[in-house]
Amino acid sequence: MHRKNILYLSFSGYSEYSGISKKKLAQIKGLKECGCNVTNCYYTIDLRNGHRLWMVDDEILVDLGGGIQAKIKKRIDYAPILTYIEKKQMSFVYMRSEHNANPFLIHFVRKLRDRGVKIVMEIPTFPYDQEYLGVRRN
Repeated sequence: MHRKNILYLSFSGYSEYSGISKKKLAQIKGLKECGCNVTNCYYTIDLRNGHRLWMVDDEILVDLGGGIQAKIKKRIDYAPILTYIEKKQMSFVYMRSEHNANPFLIHFVRKLRDRGVKIVMEIPTFPYDQEYLGVRRN
């Protein structure tokens, strides 16, 4: 049986006490228990120097640097992740969206699709729905 190579893509890091972190780790564990080869790709900030990092299984995939340029790069430059997916012949991406959709992310998803990569995007709704209760719509 061929094991699927899956990239679990999350736009935030992990915290020992975070319920969201525990859920993400449980999802990764579940995929592995189903026989998948899962690579955990996530964004985090190095507390020692403030650099923004894309990580792959606790190894630095790319160091975006610090400051405003790094914050912008995080939202517009998905080339290192795309290159990694191609190099490792990932056939599936499980993406945990965290209210970060923008034209650059959509372009990245299209590039994945054009390469035949299957994509599932989880869009969390709780407790985030509460954030929009005060927003007026005309």
